Amino acid sequence: MTRPGFLAIDRITHAASISGRVSDGSNPLAGAEVVITDGPAAWKSRVAALLRGGPNARPDRTISDLDGFFGWIDLPAGIYQLKASLAGDRYATATASATVGPTLATVDVVLAPTTLTGKVSANVPAGPLAMARVRLVDSGESTYTSSGGTFTISPVEPGNNRTVEVSAPRYITATAQVTLQQGQSTTSAITLTHS
Repeated sequence: MTRPGFLAIDRITHAASISGRVSDGSNPLAGAEVVITDGPAAWKSRVAALLRGGPNARPDRTISDLDGFFGWIDLPAGIYQLKASLAGDRYATATASATVGPTLATVDVVLAPTTLTGKVSANVPAGPLAMARVRLVDSGESTYTSSGGTFTISPVEPGNNRTVEVSAPRYITATAQVTLQQGQSTTSAITLTHS
């Protein structure tokens, strides 16, 4: 029996849980916020009751650990919608769905990184240029091209008209403008002229 003015909260007895991992597709992402944005009515009423008892309580949110793992335990059965994001805008936000039954529901969430890829070639001798330095001028992020002249810089800040600088010994340094969109991969091809 509940006294007047008090809210009756049933003891949670569900064994069902959600467990998952946040990654960029190959590497775990620590510190990602994972939020249950929608769930069954029993979940919603529990969250509402917990928020009334402590407005700063956030039973609908968790943060991925150093290995990208996150989870909730003792959930009512049903379908849950999740949203994962990292602070800043180097990665896109991702959503996922989990169906919780009598046991564990496993969900892996991939946050797509903002990525610059491309290929650097030389005019003399014509072909791919290995060990050329590729640098984003405004942020200083850099890498070197592979033996096939390819490169990848990821994750990077998105933005319009970002300047890419490519340099190599015995070649004239070249620049190019690129637009990097959040959570997408942009490709740039640059040819260096022999000095």
